[in-house]
Formats: sequence, C-alpha cells, structure tokens
Amino acid sequence: MKVAAVGARAAPHCGVGGNLALHVQDNETVKVTSPHDSPVTHGNLCIKGRFGFQHVQNRV
Repeated sequence: MKVAAVGARAAPHCGVGGNLALHVQDNETVKVTSPHDSPVTHGNLCIKGRFGFQHVQNRV
C-alpha cells in the first residue's frame, strides 16, 4: 500500500498534548502513528489515537 501523504496534527481530545501523524491515501486516513521524537508520547498512542480514525472513516 502506497500512502499518498502524511500530515501532522495535535490530538484534539488529548489532555497531555499528544501528536498524531495521519497517513492518507485516496482522501481517507489509513493509519495513525505518533512521531518517535515526540517528548510527550515517545512514538506511542493512546487507545483513542490508535483506533479513533476508524470511527471517523466509518460511513454507515
């Protein structure tokens, strides 16, 4: 799978200031990661950061 773009975002519901890297393909988020050099998350995501994009992409 070739990802078209990666964009950095601040996590909107994060109380500690976590950062997200959104991996986008065909105008849809396909994966979310956290930068390894982030002083807050050190490359780890909470449960909302890890799986929240699936809720956003769900078009039921």
